[in-house]
Amino acid sequence: MVNIEPFDAATASDADLRAYYEFDCAIERETEPGDPVPPFDVAAVEFREPPSWEVVKRWLARDGGEIVGRSLLELEYVDTNRHLGWFDVAVRPDRRGDHVATRLLAPVVDAAAADGRTVLGVDAVEDTAGAAFVAALGLEKRAVERRSRLLTAEVDRTMLEEWVALARQRASDYSLIGFDDACPEELLDAYVGVTEIMNTAPREELDMEDWHDTPARVREREARRARRRRHQWTLMVRHDPTGALAGFTDIGWGDWMDDLAWQGGTAVDPAHREKGIGRWLKAAMLLRVLDERPEVARIDTWNAGSNRPMLAINVALGFRPVKHYGTWQIATDGLLAAVTKRV
Repeated sequence: MVNIEPFDAATASDADLRAYYEFDCAIERETEPGDPVPPFDVAAVEFREPPSWEVVKRWLARDGGEIVGRSLLELEYVDTNRHLGWFDVAVRPDRRGDHVATRLLAPVVDAAAADGRTVLGVDAVEDTAGAAFVAALGLEKRAVERRSRLLTAEVDRTMLEEWVALARQRASDYSLIGFDDACPEELLDAYVGVTEIMNTAPREELDMEDWHDTPARVREREARRARRRRHQWTLMVRHDPTGALAGFTDIGWGDWMDDLAWQGGTAVDPAHREKGIGRWLKAAMLLRVLDERPEVARIDTWNAGSNRPMLAINVALGFRPVKHYGTWQIATDGLLAAVTKRV
């Protein structure tokens, strides 16, 4: 009795989109309990307005008009990683084991193959039914990411201040600069360059190429972030003799959140490492959060499990592991064979 049908979020009625949203919220509360879910108006922007360089295809499983599952395929149209597609699938708990998830994957694989994507990937929380499901389909776990949490009430402020003071001694010809939400025009090109240092972070065994950004995409993300009522603070380190940006960190939150913030990327150019710059960036940003956003009780961050230098800084700050996520990949034709066999 379950029907699989495409779902176009851009043209869906508000009622249909709200039903999709409610299903997604239920899945989010199951997989990430304690995380705030965005209100409908914020989620609607996310659903209806993907970035201009990205297409998100969606499918629903309905039983008598009621949503019992959904799948999606994310395709990016940029200059690298055109062989990759990323998918997700979720089924209501009481309908699991009925092959609904496998049936939802059939159109995902077909659409990926039609677009020339030869590799498909998905994230799954470790040691869950979702991870077991993708393993049974033949996907290989290629990387593990650790989600860690810092309770701000336990932060050692004296240590943060010591890190800042020490970095100013070791990196005396560097200075901190930053911006809130939108990058100043005079820094835009340099900001694009410094964020690409993230390509030096471990990717473990993922089949993935370096990514590259553009000023236009930065501006589009800023505009979308504003429409989604999100905010971001960015802090960078400048090498004063050359004017080059040597590293950055950022932290973000949504204005519907009371006590949670997300620590985003942090990276230091290899040519400028071993000077305490990573700790300087993290400590200076955290001090600002403590002073200007005292309502934040916890900060969550994600790191590759093999990224020992950044994990060492986070552990020293007080971040503790919450859970781990596996990133799984498979050749598109391999997933097609597995889905065909199971359906």
